[in-house]
Amino acid sequence: MAAPSGTVSSDVQTDYCNDFLQFNDILRRMRDIDDKIIYELNNTIPTKYFAKELNITDQCKSFYEQLDQSHRQRRSMISRCVTEASAHVNERKKEQQSDRDNVTFLKNLRKEQKKLHLVQQQVNIEEVIRDRTIKAYYERCRNAYKPPLDEPPVV
Repeated sequence: MAAPSGTVSSDVQTDYCNDFLQFNDILRRMRDIDDKIIYELNNTIPTKYFAKELNITDQCKSFYEQLDQSHRQRRSMISRCVTEASAHVNERKKEQQSDRDNVTFLKNLRKEQKKLHLVQQQVNIEEVIRDRTIKAYYERCRNAYKPPLDEPPVV
């Protein structure tokens, strides 16, 4: 089985939250495993003919662990960026309150609010992607390995 394609290398800068395009690009790369779920499942779970040679339970468990790790990493990354963006918005609000007539402060506040909104949208997108991935996984591996899911799969 190949290394998980949904991980990000350690050379990624830690200030990805400040650059929404970089943040989006990192998420896109991390979601690669979810985008190719059917292909990955076909490579992981053999047909019945070849299943005799492999332990499908181990294959399904290993693949689920890769998926779970990818989902946790993304959730952590998104949460961190939401927290940072919220802090930036609060800072701009304080700045704007000190000088209400300054248009620059208002522009910066709107910019930070927009970035916060875009990052918060990723929470919903992540939920949809996770649900779709878990559903596809469950359809193929339900007889071999049933992971401890946070919530029941939508079938």
